[in-house]
Amino acid sequence: MSIYLSNQPDPAAVQAQLEREAVHVILLLELRFASGAVYLSNGLLPFTDADPDKGHTWQGLGNLVGVGDVEGGPEDLAPFMQYHLGVPWEILEEDERGVNGMGLIPGLIGEPGEYRNRDAILYEQVMSDDMLDAHGRPTPVGIPTAIHFGVMDTVTASYSASAAILSMTVEGPLARKGAPVYGMLTARDQLRRHPGDKGLTYVPEVMSTTPKWTTW
Repeated sequence: MSIYLSNQPDPAAVQAQLEREAVHVILLLELRFASGAVYLSNGLLPFTDADPDKGHTWQGLGNLVGVGDVEGGPEDLAPFMQYHLGVPWEILEEDERGVNGMGLIPGLIGEPGEYRNRDAILYEQVMSDDMLDAHGRPTPVGIPTAIHFGVMDTVTASYSASAAILSMTVEGPLARKGAPVYGMLTARDQLRRHPGDKGLTYVPEVMSTTPKWTTW
């Protein structure tokens, strides 16, 4: 059995769908913010998965949510992802848009402590176009399978005539394996850890920095 199917309650049913000429899947994104987890999908309507242990309802955002390519492999153990969320101007009130068109967007980005270094997990859900629910919609086959795990890093915003686009970078769990646990070896971080310690005052933070030495 493949790793992809190992978490499925009925691997044969999922494999049968994957062997079809056309495979219908939807993407699910779990963002574990400090204030609580958010569950998004690229479906058009809310979707409730069939996981009996930790099932969730995923909000359908359709084309408003996008995701970059999933990469990785033996030579790239710490890939990063880019997630995108579109915010059309028509869903914002006039006072939310602001004079310069930014308005509400800085508030949507929020404080770094709300998202930075917190988990973001991308799942894939296989769907069946043959078995429909009472509303004529495709039904899930099996439960969601995680295809990328990382930690949220930075959020940026770009603007067009019709919408604002929020982009979030999610780093792989090994992306910072070489970084010190408590910051960098700089005077600034040393003072943060040990107030009053000036032992690193003359260590340049970047190679192009020219330190100003004391005149005795």
